[in-house]
Amino acid sequence: MSSSSSSSLTKRFLRSYPTADDIDFFPFPSGPYPQQKALMDALLDGIPRSKSNINDDHGSDGGGDDNYGRRRSRILALESPTGTGKSLSLACASLVWLQHEEYRYYYQEEDGVTEKQQGSSTSSTSPTSVVTEKNKSTAKTGIDWLDDWKPSVEHEEETLQQKRKQQIVERHDRLVQTLDDLRDAYRLTNHNNNNHPTNIAKDDDTNREHRHKQRRENTIRQALTRCRINERKYWKKQSKQKSKLLLQYEQEQQQQQEQTGKRGRSIPEGSAEWLLQPVTSISQHEDYNPQSSTKIQQQVSLQQQPPQIIYAARTHSQLSQFVQEIKKLPPPFGTKVRVVALASRSQGLCGQFVSPYHHQHHQQHPKQQYTSDTQLTEACLELRKSSSKCPHYLNQETIATLALHSLTEPTDVEEMASLGSSSKTCAYYATRQALPQAQLVVVPYNLLCNKPSRKALGLTLHNNTLILIDEAHNLPQAIASMQSATLTLTSTMTSLEQLQLYLTKYMDKLSAHHLQLLGQLKQLIHGLIVSMGGNINKKRTKPQTMPPFQQQQQQQQQQQQQCRSLMTCSQFLVSQGLETINIFPLLRYMKDSKLSQKLLGFLPKSIDDSNSKTNDVAPSQATTTQKIPSINSTVGTHISPMSIVETFLEKLTYSSDTDGQIVIDTTTQGKEKLEFCVLNPAVQAEDDLWTVPRAVCLVGGTLQPLGVMMQELIPSAASRAIDAERTWQQQKAAVTLNPNNNRSNPYQLYKSDNFWAFTCGHVVDSSHVLLQTVTRVDGTVVDVRHKTRSTPAVCDAIGKAVVRLCQHVPHGVVVFLPSYKYEQILVEAWQRGSSSKNNSNNSIWKQLHSVTNAVIREPKDASQVESTLNRYSKAAKSSSRGALLLSVVGGKLSEGINFANELCRCVVVVGMPFADKSDPLLQEKLKLVSHPNDYYRSLCLRAINQSVGRAIRHANDYASVVLMDVRYPVDDAIARGLPSWLTESTPGWRRQSSDLTSVLQRIDAFFATPATTK
Repeated sequence: MSSSSSSSLTKRFLRSYPTADDIDFFPFPSGPYPQQKALMDALLDGIPRSKSNINDDHGSDGGGDDNYGRRRSRILALESPTGTGKSLSLACASLVWLQHEEYRYYYQEEDGVTEKQQGSSTSSTSPTSVVTEKNKSTAKTGIDWLDDWKPSVEHEEETLQQKRKQQIVERHDRLVQTLDDLRDAYRLTNHNNNNHPTNIAKDDDTNREHRHKQRRENTIRQALTRCRINERKYWKKQSKQKSKLLLQYEQEQQQQQEQTGKRGRSIPEGSAEWLLQPVTSISQHEDYNPQSSTKIQQQVSLQQQPPQIIYAARTHSQLSQFVQEIKKLPPPFGTKVRVVALASRSQGLCGQFVSPYHHQHHQQHPKQQYTSDTQLTEACLELRKSSSKCPHYLNQETIATLALHSLTEPTDVEEMASLGSSSKTCAYYATRQALPQAQLVVVPYNLLCNKPSRKALGLTLHNNTLILIDEAHNLPQAIASMQSATLTLTSTMTSLEQLQLYLTKYMDKLSAHHLQLLGQLKQLIHGLIVSMGGNINKKRTKPQTMPPFQQQQQQQQQQQQQCRSLMTCSQFLVSQGLETINIFPLLRYMKDSKLSQKLLGFLPKSIDDSNSKTNDVAPSQATTTQKIPSINSTVGTHISPMSIVETFLEKLTYSSDTDGQIVIDTTTQGKEKLEFCVLNPAVQAEDDLWTVPRAVCLVGGTLQPLGVMMQELIPSAASRAIDAERTWQQQKAAVTLNPNNNRSNPYQLYKSDNFWAFTCGHVVDSSHVLLQTVTRVDGTVVDVRHKTRSTPAVCDAIGKAVVRLCQHVPHGVVVFLPSYKYEQILVEAWQRGSSSKNNSNNSIWKQLHSVTNAVIREPKDASQVESTLNRYSKAAKSSSRGALLLSVVGGKLSEGINFANELCRCVVVVGMPFADKSDPLLQEKLKLVSHPNDYYRSLCLRAINQSVGRAIRHANDYASVVLMDVRYPVDDAIARGLPSWLTESTPGWRRQSSDLTSVLQRIDAFFATPATTK
């Protein structure tokens, strides 16, 4: 698409709000499926239109207030079955919305579109469209000069806004032009004399992607080389002028620092760092004095940010898949969208160091490896502060240069890590430098849903933000995990020692009020240490040898003390005698005084000695040294132990004891800890994530029951979610759907003021899916419950069934098991041999290898997933013998993995992955929900439905689904919990014979149908 067509496209979207009919760039010739079109319309219609008053803190008419008068973002619950192309639909609809809103933000006034033309619901969001209530109510006198007169403050405010508007637009235009120039530099040009069209086409097909990547890396290296040369010139010039520094020069430089708001030299106009500055940091016009109108300047800082999309998923592989969907779109959407992929250092972005998850990518360049993210962060920060400096972080301009080049085209985490490695520049800090100018931000759950993480990254949520959360059924569990906190005995004792050193030094200088608060804090820390079995009077010394009989007595005493107990916050405080301390003013004091940062410089001598010894270790011995457990492995020099204590104390202030429980774990000597486990994820319902953005879209294939999920996220919307499900059930009962043509299934949409819900059928025809259950194998009942599933008879029956399925199913077979532990039990039983004939030559494991090209097990290490999938893909496609993949429900391969076509012609789900009901935390959790049995069952069925959906990935795909457990056909609640597109594909699946022989006959008939009819 040319620039002119792009301009006409955005102008069309400006004058009329976009719908799915306007998306004529869908990357498939047949266009979107009806379900995809309905999903895009639901997303576009559900996003609220913006308000006219952009100085409003919320800036949107969507969402409204909850029952308590608090502002809420609009929640869109969009459910579409797995394999219906949700990611592509979300990408198309959200980018069209972005084009529409961005054009109105920057160019609405220049295009001559007024608020009257747009209507009240789609009024201006540009940076200068502020009309105060005072101006609206001002009466006209009929005298021109009097009507035109304005008070000086209002005139200054309007002038300031106009200048700021001009600066914002000019900088945006320069950024767009600079990125276009860089794309032109990447463009492949044929310098050879042989320009025959055949050769050019052949070259494009074979080497275009590789040459484009090479050209891009070369251009980045050239730009960074210029940055380094300019840096050397600057410091050489500074060294010459060092002896000539005068008082006047120092005063001028101080004034310059106050104007720029930064230390050091000002940012050159037109540089990469200048182009990437956020809107709020754009300096005012030269003739404006910020000190004379501080109030006006604060009002201007509240202006809306440019529109931005944030896409969140659970894993980085899902984020990379979404970026790949963006690249499928035609220009300008698939080539010019500014994408930033946020990740931690352990994802390969820290080029100077290697995490254990990415060691396989750096075998040619061995570097120091670290066993945890904390150690990697500590090493990075320590190197930046050292005298040698980090060679990948020369200065801010080199980081900004790499960040600018990363915005030229959609770039995922792996590509960003590759660019950083090839240019020898830190990709971790480059992603954060590019964040303010990103149109689309892809980020994992743990960074988006945690407010301190967002603040550390610089990820700002505002009223022009659209948030898309994929696989949202995982969100409650993810939030509960992120809101939980762990406090170890080691870090707690370290914080106490730091506090004591601080009090010793400043005892005479602290006021009585400060001493009182610090004394209360010390008492709290004492209680935390005692609860973990620690001795507050014990000094840290080197371990001393003792006689064997004393060691035995000490071990017996420790075994008696080792336990794992569960209690509420109130019970914990009372048990330690801390109920009289008011924690709220203490936390305010710690925050206002920044006590954690102050205590960071008061490291105990043992840690200082440990750090000095660690720094003196040679690189060849670093890996061995880090394997030795020590206090330094849990307490870093850049992370204050008191900040960990402060976080834990914050959890003790939750409004209700039902929100969380404290687990006191002293079962392992040297690893004693306190865990605050969140039972109610709704404790974060007041977070900015749910109140500030324009809309929050919860997307997934298995969101129902919606009421349960919304009760865990935003309780105020739970009643609307329940009402939506009730409405859908009534509509489904009133309308008879055609089970033979699922493509024509109507979608269902529920609308309310602050909650919308959408669901639709599958794109695949019902004749492409066969649902079967196996409950009996050669007379043995397949009962995969805890009491019987590990018996030799059941293990052999499951193994025989898998062997015969592999013989009858062409290509790939994927088996999902309840847990890693049970997968290990089955494999060991199959390797031992049949229970009837205890002969290793007759083992089920060898039979599986004889009927397939390969038997592959899901790895426990995340770094091995990609190589495992490549091996399985090659074996499954090589011949009709196919391959067998043993996976785990809820594991690494059960979500976000595409087993399309020959990769999976049969999905086998063995058993049901119910959680351990004897877990005390689960028991407390079930007490909080209104229907504990339904909630407990839904946790299991959501995981099963996700695993089943791995097979059907497009409308022409086909596969059989085998559920191997006696509970599936007999339990009505379980049958109702399975996805409707699956159960409606085989209406009589519960009444059919479920012995293995009958099932194999129906599977043979299913695959005997010509593939062209499927």
